[in-house]
Amino acid sequence: MVEGQEVHCVYRNKVRILGPHILGHSKGVAKLLAFQFGGESNTTLPPGGEWRCFTVDEIRDARAQSGTWRARSEHRRPNTCVEEIDVERRLD
Repeated sequence: MVEGQEVHCVYRNKVRILGPHILGHSKGVAKLLAFQFGGESNTTLPPGGEWRCFTVDEIRDARAQSGTWRARSEHRRPNTCVEEIDVERRLD
């Protein structure tokens, strides 16, 4: 995450390609705010991707891949996914 690598993983039985942004906790549960820009989804993934909240315990087979870490500027809006931030990737 800190090095800006994309992450390929399985979440809720779907392959996801993510740009992780914030890792932390909400109500004692480990959470990840990431920009999903590829892979599959249980809902429609807009062209170009979108910000999504993931429960860390449900992420399987995660591996860092070299590639372009992607995000949109909306990350500056208030974050409702992660209440207590442990690690955050700065886009500045």
